[in-house]
Order: sequence, then structure tokens, then C-alpha cells
Amino acid sequence: MVKFYTAKEQALIDILKAHPNSTISEMKMHIGLRSRNEVPHALNGLRIKGVLQHTDDKPPRYSFSSID
Repeated sequence: MVKFYTAKEQALIDILKAHPNSTISEMKMHIGLRSRNEVPHALNGLRIKGVLQHTDDKPPRYSFSSID
């Protein structure tokens, strides 16, 4: 099944491919999104689509895992 991503989700995928095991603050720094809620909303979209891995570290770290 083909998965479609929003522009913000695709930007996070690109960041996570280049910088695996990133925290939310690191992603915000790399992506430069203006609103503080844009990264968490995009992460929720990726989590629902089943392509996001995260650790139980504090703070949690995220990686992209393609499940195509």
C-alpha cells in the first residue's frame, strides 16, 4: 500500500534519514519550523502511518523506518 505524506511529514522523514535517533528539539533545529507544535503534529502523523520508531530514552529519540 502506498503511503502519502504531508509536506511537514516528508521534511521530518528527510531529517530523520539524515540524522537518525534525533530528539524533538534536534528536529526543530534542523527543520526550522516556526510553530512549536508543527514537529509534534507531524510526528503523530508518522506514528499513525507506522513508519516511526522511537526509544524509551528521556527525552525520546526518533528514527524513520520504511515499512513498504
